[in-house]
Amino acid sequence: MTTGVRRGEMCAVRVSSVDLDEGRETIWLRRAIRREPGAGWVEADLKTHQQRRIALDAETVLVLRQQIERCQARAEALGFEFPADGFLFSGSADGSTFLTPDSVTQRYDRMVTRLGIETTIHKLRHYSATELIAGGVDPRTVAGRLGHGGGGTTTLRAYSAWVSEADQRAAKGLGAGMPERPAEVDEADRIKAEPRYPYQVVAAAVARQAADGTLPPGSPAPPAAELATRYGVSLATAKRALVLLTEWGTLARHGRDELRVVGPVTVPQVSPAPVVSPTADDRAGMLLALTVRRRGTEVARFSTVADPASASELHEVLAAAVDRAGGAPEEITDYEMDVRLPTEPAPMLTFVASSRTG
Repeated sequence: MTTGVRRGEMCAVRVSSVDLDEGRETIWLRRAIRREPGAGWVEADLKTHQQRRIALDAETVLVLRQQIERCQARAEALGFEFPADGFLFSGSADGSTFLTPDSVTQRYDRMVTRLGIETTIHKLRHYSATELIAGGVDPRTVAGRLGHGGGGTTTLRAYSAWVSEADQRAAKGLGAGMPERPAEVDEADRIKAEPRYPYQVVAAAVARQAADGTLPPGSPAPPAAELATRYGVSLATAKRALVLLTEWGTLARHGRDELRVVGPVTVPQVSPAPVVSPTADDRAGMLLALTVRRRGTEVARFSTVADPASASELHEVLAAAVDRAGGAPEEITDYEMDVRLPTEPAPMLTFVASSRTG
């Protein structure tokens, strides 16, 4: 069962074909016992005419070592040395004769009948194959152990159901280790909630002004030059932001050269960048430019909407940034986050979490 050999191959194994030295535990299958017309049981080539070596597990090594010791002890009791080329399983004390496959089958059948088990010796070979495949061993390796020809084609044909089951198990195992997928978010909504580039930062700020009524519907859009000055970006970046706002539907062309606000645009709450509704405190819901460092080394730079006076919000944003950077939650104290306004070069504060939870 542990080797998956055919019964005829097992009957033909000689002591010299077994290597039980540590690190080299193998059995070398070179011949097989088969019935030939007119000649009876003879020692012949393997079924595929290809010799093979099979690695042995520790328990099988112990069983074979004890079998060899029994053969040697029996020969010594009779006054001679057991020959190295003697058959490992033999009815003769000197190992000169082999067991016939049919006699092995009959003996096995009597044993399982006595034990009340409905099985056959050939099913040990099937069991070996199915256990290997279910355990994740590739069909080509299984084919090599079983002595199947065709580089695994026979194995796949005979054990396709087991290969399929192992494949499904493998897929489920991989899937179970995947992180939970975030909720599907429209690309425009994602950029508004967490802009990455300067033109996106500007466009998100204008979109928020349209959403909270600072820029009422029908009012002219801020000119590109004004946006460039206000947010400290180039004129080209400001113009690109206006184009993006037009694509979002926040702005619409009025006449030939004028852009006007179409209507309120809701900026969705997307973790880790929650959108905070305006309050009496004008610091709530501000567009912030954030730089995250781990032990002095910058690991992330992004923008989001948050209240710089809310430690809980900043902690949530930092925790999400640590997760995206590949850090563990308990490592959050190794990180710090500079918080500044997009229009200001210097940070207004540096946030450091005192613990994993706050």
